Amino acid sequence: MIDLKKVVIKEKKVDTILTKSNLPIAGYSINPYVGCPFGCEYCYATFMKRFTGHKEDWGMFLDVKMWDKIKNPEKYKCKTMIVGSFNKAICWL
Repeated sequence: MIDLKKVVIKEKKVDTILTKSNLPIAGYSINPYVGCPFGCEYCYATFMKRFTGHKEDWGMFLDVKMWDKIKNPEKYKCKTMIVGSFNKAICWL
């Protein structure tokens, strides 16, 4: 089991929380963090580490995204969005 006190948690400023998605179920995805404090062996998102610059093993870091108010929210009216396409919110429950 991972010692949560050793997990590196950082805030990361991003321009937007909305990302255009190629998933057939949504036009946009919302992933509020990158990384994970669990390191499950079956995780499908471990490849995301290469985009973070972290040296820690997967499961030992968490970058929490911080963003300003969404500009032009009307642009997203009636758009389908998925929360957590690369996050497992269920892990936190």
